[in-house]
Amino acid sequence: MSENSQFIELKSSLNPKDYEKQDSSLKNSNNLNRNEANTYIEDLKLSFEYWHKKYLIKFIEIWQSIFNRRVFNFCKFTIQLGDILFFLSIVGYLVLSLLLCRKEKNSGEQTQFMLGVTIIFGCRNGLISYIFGLSFERAIFWHKFMAWVTLGLSANHWYHARGIVSGYMIGGVLSTFVIFSIEPIRRRFWEFFMKLHWLLICCMFVSCIIHEVGAGILAIGYFALDVICRIYTVKKYSNLSASIEIERAGDNVIKISMYRQNISFKGGQYFFIMIPKLSYFQWHPFSAFSAPHEEQLVFYVKQSGDWTQALFQLAGKQGKPATVRGYIDGPYGSHSISLERNKYQHFLCISGGIGITPIFSLIKSLNFQVREGRLVQNIHFIWVGRDESVIEKTLVEKQLKQLEIEDNKIGLRSFLHFTNNKAQSFVTQKQKQNQKNIQYSLSRPDFSVYFENMHKIAKMSQINLVGVVVCGPQQLIQTVENYASQYSKDGIRFDTHQEVFEL
Repeated sequence: MSENSQFIELKSSLNPKDYEKQDSSLKNSNNLNRNEANTYIEDLKLSFEYWHKKYLIKFIEIWQSIFNRRVFNFCKFTIQLGDILFFLSIVGYLVLSLLLCRKEKNSGEQTQFMLGVTIIFGCRNGLISYIFGLSFERAIFWHKFMAWVTLGLSANHWYHARGIVSGYMIGGVLSTFVIFSIEPIRRRFWEFFMKLHWLLICCMFVSCIIHEVGAGILAIGYFALDVICRIYTVKKYSNLSASIEIERAGDNVIKISMYRQNISFKGGQYFFIMIPKLSYFQWHPFSAFSAPHEEQLVFYVKQSGDWTQALFQLAGKQGKPATVRGYIDGPYGSHSISLERNKYQHFLCISGGIGITPIFSLIKSLNFQVREGRLVQNIHFIWVGRDESVIEKTLVEKQLKQLEIEDNKIGLRSFLHFTNNKAQSFVTQKQKQNQKNIQYSLSRPDFSVYFENMHKIAKMSQINLVGVVVCGPQQLIQTVENYASQYSKDGIRFDTHQEVFEL
């Protein structure tokens, strides 16, 4: 008897009601098993998210609190505990290798090691930046510093070792790297410098293979992985390439906007943008003005060079944007202090000029998190600049009022300082409106007043941490760092995260 006839006989021997009951039971059993499987998968996802939030993020927070702890300010650079630990580790390695190795061998090993470290610090995607909350600018500082150290060690290796052609090739590539990275030369020939960088990386890779520099080959492999991650990100967001809108938002400000879709980022992060109509080789970093929960991803760009001037000419008039093809890569910008959790409840958000974009993105993000249940008590937003169109045309005032209306749980106060006398009529007009939580001044800010006031607020609330976020020119950042160090006293500590695009 065939399997099919057996099935028919079995089916006919059953009472129709029994069969329907059995069939229904089987369906319910399958649905139950399916529901159990789905529940199990959801539980796994939730447990992973819980582990990620509670343990991994906590681990990173601990590293950040150690690595990014301010020690003192030196010239225009804030020395952090991580800088000292890293510098001492490098010196310790050099001393140990000198003591344990032969001259020719150890000089080559030192150069290899430093070359590898130099390359890794030049990568955008890196575990070092992620774990330690290292901003891209700070990583680039160490990248340039280690390049000089590598060149010095390379010269020492030439002195102790016999002359080999591949060794001279590496030395020549290193020398060219360092010469063109000197600030006046780099800024004068920026586009040439970036193209030359790619050519020299290829030359370095070939030279390292010939010279059998293992550390250099591995580091360049790490850099290649970084490039693959960038290509993947660009490809992932390529559906936005034909829908980027650019328009003039003032006499020298350009607004770039696109629908966010599946792009995830944190308030204050930045993206690299490339417009093929201007150049296929120029990727420029811009901070997002939007908050992560908003539908549109918006950037405000101020004219400051040939590329941004060409972008301004390409842009349409305000209210009539031009649509162009473009690509984005990001987000980037690790926060050096933990801005996402409840560690900080008081914030000083300080910006200069167009540096308002990442700061205001963060403020909107904090406001949204408060509506979702996060505890934030006070945010003092301070802006200083010459051009009132940065404030007027980016609609900051309107959005500030909107934030106050949406949620009164935050003590949000805004202080806008204009340093150009041409803005006098604009400031006078705003002062007459007598707005409660937005103050306009035709003067430079006295940061000691803001820091002293926040110090008193923190002490009264018995919360000893204040998060300071600053973006703008290097001089502004150094001033803020000095006051943060000065007012970290009496049990109150001002922890600073800074952003400056002076690469």
